[in-house]
Amino acid sequence: MNLDDLTVVIPTLGGESLNTVLNKINDGIDKPNEILICIPKTNSETLKIYDNNNIKIINTSKGQVQQRIEGFKKAKNKFILQLDDDCKISNHDIKELLVELMKLGEGNSIAPIYYDEKTNNCSHPYIRGLRGLIKNLIATIICGAPWGLKRMGSISKIGTNYGVDVKYMKSNLKETQWLPGGCVMHYNNSTIKENYFPFTGKAFCEDLMHSYLLRKNSIKLWVFKNASCKTEHAYFPNQKHEIIQYLEAFKHLQKIRNKKVARFWIWYFLNLLRIWIKFNVKRNYSDLIKIGIKINKISYTPEAYAYANFLANKGFKIDLNYEEKLEKNNDIVINFMGFRPFWVNFFNKNTLEIHEYTSLSTKPLPKIKDKIKYFFNSKPAGRIFMSPYIKESFNFRDNVPFIYREMGADPEMFLKNDNKKDFDIVYCGSVLFREGLIDIIEKLAKLDLKILIIGFYDKITLARFKNYKNIKLLGRIERSKIPEYYSKCKAGLNYTPNIHPLNLQSSTKTIEYCAAGLGVISSKYKWINDFSKERNANFLWINNINNKSDFEKFNFITPNVNDLSWPNILDNCNFDKFIMKVLNKDSSK
Repeated sequence: MNLDDLTVVIPTLGGESLNTVLNKINDGIDKPNEILICIPKTNSETLKIYDNNNIKIINTSKGQVQQRIEGFKKAKNKFILQLDDDCKISNHDIKELLVELMKLGEGNSIAPIYYDEKTNNCSHPYIRGLRGLIKNLIATIICGAPWGLKRMGSISKIGTNYGVDVKYMKSNLKETQWLPGGCVMHYNNSTIKENYFPFTGKAFCEDLMHSYLLRKNSIKLWVFKNASCKTEHAYFPNQKHEIIQYLEAFKHLQKIRNKKVARFWIWYFLNLLRIWIKFNVKRNYSDLIKIGIKINKISYTPEAYAYANFLANKGFKIDLNYEEKLEKNNDIVINFMGFRPFWVNFFNKNTLEIHEYTSLSTKPLPKIKDKIKYFFNSKPAGRIFMSPYIKESFNFRDNVPFIYREMGADPEMFLKNDNKKDFDIVYCGSVLFREGLIDIIEKLAKLDLKILIIGFYDKITLARFKNYKNIKLLGRIERSKIPEYYSKCKAGLNYTPNIHPLNLQSSTKTIEYCAAGLGVISSKYKWINDFSKERNANFLWINNINNKSDFEKFNFITPNVNDLSWPNILDNCNFDKFIMKVLNKDSSK
């Protein structure tokens, strides 16, 4: 089976997962005849995608449904796969869908089983036990859905929808009343080519509307067990305006279904009441909680900015600032620890603190320094450790709650730009306090390699490098601008001395270089060796560079580090729930 008669239609605003989706589609001997990227012109100007002769850019008006419909109208093949830009389906599974749809014949549309890409669990699990019984009662008595397993794939009388759990499919195919809109395959002549979604913003319930209109046109809808699509957990609105838009979309669904069901209006007004209570009486657990995050003027501490973005999106108020500028009314402050003795907080006892330990002390007298921190550092309300080894080494024996979290990269780092490579190598970070680093940079500069240095430097460093025309000192810049400079470089330099405890620490810059798709040049030490082996990378070791050609001819292999994006890391360690636990306001209660 080949895909010569298939058009893939992808409405997008240029999301970061688009290239991953395209790579999976084209990862086979047979590729779809055409892939239409349907994107508003304002977004297409900054779109960066891997070049392939079957990919075409279609400039459209804005709105997911309208973008998709304009793609349907341009599609020239017999079959169409509608696909969201975050839904990942393999080339093989696309073929499986096409084979099955051809067996079903015209008058049918088909979709795969959806899986959560983080857990690999089916996205629409059927719940059993007491919780399942309660769900059944609500679904049937209140919403008007069929009882038990019979509701899989159905739409209730009030318009609520229920997915298919693959574990309970009795055959390879199951006919349904709706299909999730992220991945559906159609015959071209059966697609809906008129806009049926009258709202702006997020396309809530559009797949239910689309499914209803397809069935109204006598198109049968099927879920196919032997094809899978992976995506993030479905987004559910939590902002007031989004919840109202969600309910209005449901009301429109009832209108086009011509359903005048009393229980819908009861459900609708109960939800409006719930919104009023939520936003006027019962505040979100994170409302009014103010978190201070301390930064300094030398280190980048990218985790501080990641915390700020993550927690702000969760509804917390954030005060990200230097110590002297932090406001005094923060409920809790996150400190990146060195030595912070208990008497520092003598006059500010009302502010809780979280202490973060990303490393152990370095020479001279590292063990004595760690012991001083153990005995004299103030007791915080919570602790963050970058690894179990660091926690065990400090040997805190109290009941202070703690979490582990790995280093990560900002989501913006993963956006690849095909800029002209003005530099061979970039080093990002302070050049101070890294013994041997300046010597390494000079060595590479003498090989006629063009080097960009981003980060804090002093007058001594400037004097040392001023005679090198192939070294550019950029200084500190806003983190948001770093990806743009990375895109102008071929490889990133990581230098860490092979001494304890530095050789055990995660390298933030290495993770960021990999996220940006750069090659990595590094000194050899335990963490980088383990990281390279675990992720099947090929890094160029500094000691192996003796002339310019050693760099130019090296076959860099940069590993995939999508799992190390900051949102993934902070989600996985339940960072916001940890904050609430420290404040004795656990949101799970």
